[in-house]
Amino acid sequence: MKKLQNVFAAIKTGLLAKATSVTVIGSKRVFEILSRFENEGLIRGFQIIDISKNKVSIYLKYKQDMTSLLSKIKVVSVNKEKLYIKGKLLKKLNTGVNMYFVESKFGLQTLPQLKIRNKRLYAPLGGEIKYIVEINKVNPKIQELIKKKHEI
Repeated sequence: MKKLQNVFAAIKTGLLAKATSVTVIGSKRVFEILSRFENEGLIRGFQIIDISKNKVSIYLKYKQDMTSLLSKIKVVSVNKEKLYIKGKLLKKLNTGVNMYFVESKFGLQTLPQLKIRNKRLYAPLGGEIKYIVEINKVNPKIQELIKKKHEI
């Protein structure tokens, strides 16, 4: 968990400094989160630069006015305080400007992925909300593209 918090802190610091990339120590969970960020278009990508030390370079992404799509990255559930959500309540969460990472028996998934999986199940599954990524307010065209990407 601390590695992931360090990664989030490095990303935030890099975005504030308008850096093109940041280097962090990776783990399986870090790679999983970074691949989701890359798929969602929140970062340009990432690359392992030293396998023996597990160092990863994260390439940050900016809009034309040099502002980031990422507004905040919050670690919600920690060891002592966990936040769970029932499957029936997943439909009520608005994914328009926030990206939720939920840990369920299917592993770590974004909220739209879990909603799609729940459509196939008799009883919808919930899970533990691990991370919330707040996306900056963007122009409506980009926001529509993000919504369409989640629907596909």
